[in-house]
Amino acid sequence: MPKEMISTSDVKKISEMVNTYIKDEEKVTVEEYIGDSWRNILSMHLRAIQKDEFESSKDDQEQLKKFVIESFKIVLDYELLDKDGADVDLPGDKIKKTLDHITLGIKVHSVSKHDIVNTLDLKKLLR
Repeated sequence: MPKEMISTSDVKKISEMVNTYIKDEEKVTVEEYIGDSWRNILSMHLRAIQKDEFESSKDDQEQLKKFVIESFKIVLDYELLDKDGADVDLPGDKIKKTLDHITLGIKVHSVSKHDIVNTLDLKKLLR
């Protein structure tokens, strides 16, 4: 997946979900709470890919879901952290620094059918 898999607006959506999760009296696991809402969080990105190709790849779907869950956990940790005087990475920065490994193997079949991202050696680009 592209390096900027998560945008500022995606982090904002996750942050809003985290704040709702924190206030919720009935606690469930993060995985249960996210459910299929990972698709809503990444909706802008998902509109740019071939839906049929993506829907047939359960592994890619699971990787994106894992990416959103791990992003959610980073934002949750940030929100629960006592930030008084602490030097803390913003959630978006930490997500970009630590979660690339989850999305690197995902094949992106674009609507334009050019699939340029699949020809790039992203591991080399991210060094």
